Amino acid sequence: MLFRSTISFSIYVDEKQSFEGFEELSNLKSFNGGRGIESDPYVINNCQELQNIRNDLSAYYKLDRDINCWDIDFEPIGNLTSPFRGNFNGQNYIISNVLIQKLLNENVGLFGALGTTGVITEVNLEKIYVIGYNSVGGLVGNS
Repeated sequence: MLFRSTISFSIYVDEKQSFEGFEELSNLKSFNGGRGIESDPYVINNCQELQNIRNDLSAYYKLDRDINCWDIDFEPIGNLTSPFRGNFNGQNYIISNVLIQKLLNENVGLFGALGTTGVITEVNLEKIYVIGYNSVGGLVGNS
């Protein structure tokens, strides 16, 4: 599912409007379906969609198939400043071949940090390679 949004903007210099315009944003959130709410979670079918969770850390998500991330330089989902506070249901599917290399970073994992309201259920991991400095885990770096 592709969401499109338009942002209108004005730039003011010395309290005078000097430029007006608009910018179209596409791929703001890109998932295979759903609205990100409890009764209709975002549907994730590939590794890029899994990575897109970083754009909305408090929504509801579910896997719809096994995911192979062999071709993605994966960035952890959430950090201590902005932890994952949503709900992720793996539905017993497998996430495999994830490589996260953050040698000098803390809180490194598929989910870098899990907030107090964050929930991760029914997820299976295979061949998860995580390199970090401190608080490192395959599924969650810090909870």
